[in-house]
Amino acid sequence: SSKDHPVSRLPPEVTSQRGLDCFACEAQYNIALCQLVAKQYGNALSTCQHLLDCQEALKDLGPQAICLAWFLIGICNLALGDSSDQLAREAFTQSYANDPRYVDDFLRRHGRRNEPAVGMTQNVMGRGMSPVEPPSRG
Repeated sequence: SSKDHPVSRLPPEVTSQRGLDCFACEAQYNIALCQLVAKQYGNALSTCQHLLDCQEALKDLGPQAICLAWFLIGICNLALGDSSDQLAREAFTQSYANDPRYVDDFLRRHGRRNEPAVGMTQNVMGRGMSPVEPPSRG
């Protein structure tokens, strides 16, 4: 039976190029998160921009994947400071166009630049403060 064949028990990243591409995309995502946690925003931005080169893998990973890639690009640009604010807005707009969940959640939790979020006395997006970690995938 084919169910007993060892190849059928292998993960998709081993059995197909498409599976390997998705695995590589997920690995890049995890690297970007590690770079963000380490406050290596420029490196994280570069890694996230490379995610966008994986269009087919992002599509295979589901509709939220491209949205999340753009959201992380926005977070990276926001963390890099004022000179990247316009790039952050553009990335957040792309993310929102694909699925509003991450941008809406971020704005709900942290407010807009000139408006504190509900229950917050200081805006975390203010000058000199880093954004919090991005929401989990899924």
